[in-house]
This record gives sequence, structure tokens and C-alpha cells, in this order.
Amino acid sequence: PEGAQISVIVEQRGNHPTRPWFTLVMPEWNLSYPETMDPISPGETATLLINVTPPQDGLAGEVSLLRIRARESDGGGLGEVSVPLRIGAEHAMELHSANVWRVTMEGGMPLVWLENKGNALSNIDVSITGLPDGWTTTGSETMVMAAGEKAGLEINLNPADDWDGNNVLISLNISAAGGIILERDISIQLSNSSWNSSPLLN
Repeated sequence: PEGAQISVIVEQRGNHPTRPWFTLVMPEWNLSYPETMDPISPGETATLLINVTPPQDGLAGEVSLLRIRARESDGGGLGEVSVPLRIGAEHAMELHSANVWRVTMEGGMPLVWLENKGNALSNIDVSITGLPDGWTTTGSETMVMAAGEKAGLEINLNPADDWDGNNVLISLNISAAGGIILERDISIQLSNSSWNSSPLLN
């Protein structure tokens, strides 16, 4: 996740103008903020802007506490607050495949796999277009993938009994969470052997 900017209101509750100095603590997060700001008069407020970036391996939904300490230049007037920050979902999916899907007359599975490069769980729908009449598919056309997971496509392609063995060009269509759409054209070839399960080795 790329992070965000948050704003915190700093209120002067003392009886004379004071320049606040800040210390922020949030393990593993990248923080960018001003160490101090112009003096604030009693009863007035100012806005502290903080740029926060979560760790690269952070998962969607994880919550961390940002501790903000404000003090005067002499160390007095210490004020402290904790702000919970939740990592938002970032969806990213990669589609990998061989250019050829080899099948026998009894069928076969492809060398096709997906990799969830985001930080959140992703629901995926798979469809195939361009199949000739009489061809069918069996297997799962829906998938659920955790962040960082790789998974092979478990769809078996069954040719029609009257297939003449000529190559067939089909389109593989992937729809994933976050509005992600992926497409890949693959040539179906007749072979003496084929995979009866996904050949992907995790």
C-alpha cells in the first residue's frame, strides 16, 4: 500500500503561547512529519499533517497504533494520544500461462496460474470463450486466493468427439476483486498426453 496523509488537531490548553515539538512512534511503519510548528496561543488549535506508509508485507484489515507525543521545548506540557490506523485493501493479480494448452481426446488441464500480488483476499471468476460446439469444461470456475498465494487453474477441457485435431484458439478471462480483468489467448493443441491436474508446483 502506498499509504496516506492523516491530520491531527493540536490544541493549546496552557496560558501562554507555546511551540510544540512532536515525537511519533509506530513500529514498522514509515512516518514523515514536522518535528515542530509555529507557536500556538492559548485556546487556539493547529493541524499536524502526518504521512504514513504501512509495511510492504502488511495485510488488509490489520490495525496498528500510532502514538503521538507533543511537548514544549523544555520538555514540559507533555501530551500524548494514540490513533488506530487500519491497512486498506490493495488488489493486484497476475496471470501466467503457457501459450499452448495440450489436451488429448479425453481432455486435459492447462499450465495456467494466478498470483495474488495484493494484500487482501480475492474472489476470482474464470470463463473461457471461443470453444467450438460440442466442447465442454469441468472443474472449478471460481477461486478464492489469499494475499501472496499462487494457484493453478483447475479446469479440464473436453474436446468434442468429432474434433479433427486442428488447433483451436480460445480466450481465458479472469475477473478478480477490485475490478481486475485479465485476458489471455491460448492455442489448444491435440497431444498424446495431458495433465489431469494443475501442473503448478508451489
